[in-house]
Amino acid sequence: MVAQEVKIHEVWCSNLEEEFVKIRSIIDSYPYVAMDTEFPGVVATPIGQFRSKEDFNYQQLLCNVNVLKLIQVGITLMDHEGRLPPTMTSGSLTSILVLEMIYIPQSPLSY
Repeated sequence: MVAQEVKIHEVWCSNLEEEFVKIRSIIDSYPYVAMDTEFPGVVATPIGQFRSKEDFNYQQLLCNVNVLKLIQVGITLMDHEGRLPPTMTSGSLTSILVLEMIYIPQSPLSY
């Protein structure tokens, strides 16, 4: 398979609806979704005994995900053969949840 050039779409509150319209228009043809999330860092370390390093790492990740706010969500849509859409190849929902939490506390994006 030949590598495709990936175009990143920055998504903010100002263009969120427009980008969701684009996603809805192609989701039937590109139903596979890869997601990436970003959190602000590591602020919590679990205490206790752990079965392995992997167990400790998982518990540390879990602790931090539970106490921190999500700051970015990235999605990439693909078809059944792993091809990216020609018009919208990658989306980055940058700081949407943080912005919604600050400015619209009753937003459905609040958590």
